[in-house]
Amino acid sequence: MRSVTDVLQDTLLPVADKITNQRYLDAIRFGFVVLTPFFIVGSVFLILANLPIPGYDQFMEGIFGPMWDDALGYPVAATYGIMAIWIVGPVAYRLADRCRVDALPAAVTAGICFLIITPFGYVHNGEAITGVLAVEWLGSKGLFAALFISLLSAEIYSRIMLKGIVIKMPEGVPPMVSRSFASLIPAGGAIVAAALIRWLFMLTPYGNVHSFVYNMVAIPLQNLGDTLFGAVGMVIAITLLWTVGLNGGSIMGGITTPILFPLQMENLDAYKQGLPLPHIITPQFFDLIWMGGAGATITVVFLLIIRCRARQHRELGKLALGSGLFNINEPILFGLPIVLNPFMLIPFSLVPMITVLINYFAMDLGWVARPTGAVIPWTTPPLIQGYLITGDISGAILQLVDLAIGLAIYWPFISILDKQRLKEEEESQP
Repeated sequence: MRSVTDVLQDTLLPVADKITNQRYLDAIRFGFVVLTPFFIVGSVFLILANLPIPGYDQFMEGIFGPMWDDALGYPVAATYGIMAIWIVGPVAYRLADRCRVDALPAAVTAGICFLIITPFGYVHNGEAITGVLAVEWLGSKGLFAALFISLLSAEIYSRIMLKGIVIKMPEGVPPMVSRSFASLIPAGGAIVAAALIRWLFMLTPYGNVHSFVYNMVAIPLQNLGDTLFGAVGMVIAITLLWTVGLNGGSIMGGITTPILFPLQMENLDAYKQGLPLPHIITPQFFDLIWMGGAGATITVVFLLIIRCRARQHRELGKLALGSGLFNINEPILFGLPIVLNPFMLIPFSLVPMITVLINYFAMDLGWVARPTGAVIPWTTPPLIQGYLITGDISGAILQLVDLAIGLAIYWPFISILDKQRLKEEEESQP
């Protein structure tokens, strides 16, 4: 009879392999990874502008003047506010690089194509009328259209380049000049395609690509992602992938990040304006759950150190403590092990599923503050992480509750493993 591990491997590995090697999802995942440090920097300024400390506003105003919070808002606007512009280049670069063509011109071409499909508004300045980009499509609302046009332009660019439809300069011309002319026709093809798309959508009731993609693609996907059902499904997918040794968060990131990031941005906008936060499910909602890494395995580390009697388990716990506090759990996943261990699959999946339910209802009932939208490093230790994500002490208290739940669920399973390992150690002694 086939084991649970064999079934999972046969079922999940082919699917995970396809997702991992799917070049469009890989390019999207790469784009968000590239921009994450800049979003973290923007979040630092956001947190500094909204520290929930009594008298903080008056203190800052006394030092820097009444416009101090506006100054801190500029980096937030320059990172989050126009994120659709920034995501285009890295995504196109990655896709072109995977196609083994000159990636930098492809990234620039994608940026131009994005500007082409983005509608213009008009500002009256005295008697002059100045055309400006419609700002609403430069942020999270324009994210899906930005991903679409970056992938499309890079695909067109790469296909033309690979077919050899390029201008070839004679020998002796500097390499940089030859590269520039070689990209002329591929870039021109992508730009013409973007202009044609812009014109065709102007003939539709939507008026532009952004409006069509936002209403027909982005909103339905976000509505699905912003549900308890969607959150539980994401957690199950990630934990199951990890149980067969695959990085579930990385594999699913190309799918979930474009869906969840706009929800985060809507929370961020509301937070900056002092309005109620509209969403519970954001990328940071899952950060609260993955304490110590996937499966909330920091609780396993504590159990190994405090409750286990087997010397090997205690030593593993001490070894994994440092990395576990910063949400890195490979020592536990492969050392205990949890990977390819059907017995540990039960608590490894059950703990995050239960904490998703508890955290969701705690936030829905207003007992715990919702994620503000600020991005913090994923290596931030638990409790500190909860406070920074929610901007409230209730976030840290919620993580304490989650830790207690994890300890209670994991302990019966760890206890059985510990008794087995202790018996093996005693039998091995002379």
